Amino acid sequence: MLAAALVFTSCDQIKSFMDNPVSSYLEVNPESVTLKVGEEKALKVTTISDQPITYTSSNADVATVDEKGVITAVSEGDAIITVSVASTNTYAAGMKQVQVKVEPAPIHTIPLTIEAKAEDGAKVSLTKSGASLELKTIKYKKSTDTSWKDYAFDGQNGAEISLNKGESVSFWSNNAALGQPTDMFPISSHFVISAECYVYGNVMSMIDDQEGATAENPKFSTDEEIGASCAFYNLFGNCTKILNHESKELVLPATTLASYCYQRMFLGCSSLTKAPELKAEALKDYCYDSMFSYCTSLEEAPEIAAETVARYCCRQMFYRCTSLTKAPVLKAKTLENFCYNNMFMYCEKLGSLTCLATNISAFRCVEAWLNNAGTQAEGDKILYVDPSMTGATWNFPDGSWTATAAPAVD
Repeated sequence: MLAAALVFTSCDQIKSFMDNPVSSYLEVNPESVTLKVGEEKALKVTTISDQPITYTSSNADVATVDEKGVITAVSEGDAIITVSVASTNTYAAGMKQVQVKVEPAPIHTIPLTIEAKAEDGAKVSLTKSGASLELKTIKYKKSTDTSWKDYAFDGQNGAEISLNKGESVSFWSNNAALGQPTDMFPISSHFVISAECYVYGNVMSMIDDQEGATAENPKFSTDEEIGASCAFYNLFGNCTKILNHESKELVLPATTLASYCYQRMFLGCSSLTKAPELKAEALKDYCYDSMFSYCTSLEEAPEIAAETVARYCCRQMFYRCTSLTKAPVLKAKTLENFCYNNMFMYCEKLGSLTCLATNISAFRCVEAWLNNAGTQAEGDKILYVDPSMTGATWNFPDGSWTATAAPAVD
């Protein structure tokens, strides 16, 4: 009788468990998370269930999650991560949801990227201007790729990368420079782009030669020094199809430059309307020489932070920028040979300029710098200068510009 009662009680208890299983007490922390593209966040999950915890994402294009609960932000947008445990005879099923918001990555962490805008897509390649130019590892990754690939050259010609509209390709290299000086003109590697493309990201990804840096573990986002000559010489020279992205900037973060480093970098890029910021406070020989020459759609020049110039540093920097209406303040007090030579020549819409130099005795430092400038600008053409220099010889063309004392400049 007692044994029968015990058996009855045990079966009754089992039935009770099956009808009313114990809660899994599933807890997830955090319950919502905001990440930037490329960032990760591990979820902390607590449960008393003996079932494995599973993780799923509602939108893997925005955020993925692995079997350990590590969320990876993939692209801008929103997603829901569902954390769950299955039911058993003892424990009820458990489920929690984590709201994930993914924001754009800081632009300085994004490698140099080219994105096809044209309806029919675009083809992108690198080419060398001289067969003797030796380069170390260059890698690329399309937006549809999961890993970086080696970029190969066949002689002077690099592999052609095909992009559909909206697809992009990013580049990384561990070269200290993409060009090198010679006895005549520097030799370089430069992009060839077949149709309209946006260009954005941090150009320093192309010279990420810091110790231990790899495409998978880059260090370019904190690098602000260009140590080798010709680093970006002619990189986008005559790329008439490159455009400014509406929200993603092209970043040139270097505060320390080398000679020739940006020379001819955007020469002939006739579709650019905005130039990237220039942060260097001391210039080197030829560093900005012809940098934006023939950028005929460029409307506003970047601020030039430098208070120290060098030989030829800004020669022809904005030569034939025929849409330019606003020039940077030129802060250097003592000029060097040829430093501003032809700098704003044929900038037809330019109506004013501020130059704070107090010594313009260097050889040809302002020669022809305003020739044919302002010919389509309305009103007087005014050069704002240090008050002590209003009577100096500024090499104005045909007396069409007037020097007058500049207001205080911060």
